[in-house]
Amino acid sequence: MLAAGAPARRSGRALAARQARRREELAFVYGNGPTSFERSIGWLARIALLATMAAVAATLGMIDLPALLEPLVPSIIVTGATTALLAAIVARARTEQRTDPLGERSLRFWRGPLGRALSGSREPTRAGHARGQRAWSRGDPRLKGNV
Repeated sequence: MLAAGAPARRSGRALAARQARRREELAFVYGNGPTSFERSIGWLARIALLATMAAVAATLGMIDLPALLEPLVPSIIVTGATTALLAAIVARARTEQRTDPLGERSLRFWRGPLGRALSGSREPTRAGHARGQRAWSRGDPRLKGNV
């Protein structure tokens, strides 16, 4: 926005408005919360991780297994770990698609002290006062005569 010639003080507000529109669009397309697909992929990752942990515990001798299952433990570990990893990647990708974390991080950065300093913005801070104007807004008596 700054490269396009927009004043620095408006860039934060424009970015916040863009992010609000983006959140609304994503809520319309994907819904407000996680879909049943996302929830099921998350549960698949948890169950696969639990199976992997149980197989590792059996390998270490913490859990007794029937003799028929002992030769399958290495394949259970590999299969469970692979399934858990892939399911977690898919679940995270779907969540990122629905929530736009990159835009949220960008907005948080530009609203923070470093972003305001880089843009030269005098936008209101969280307290509601513009930087450099706090003493005036509180009515500091030392500054009233120095106009």
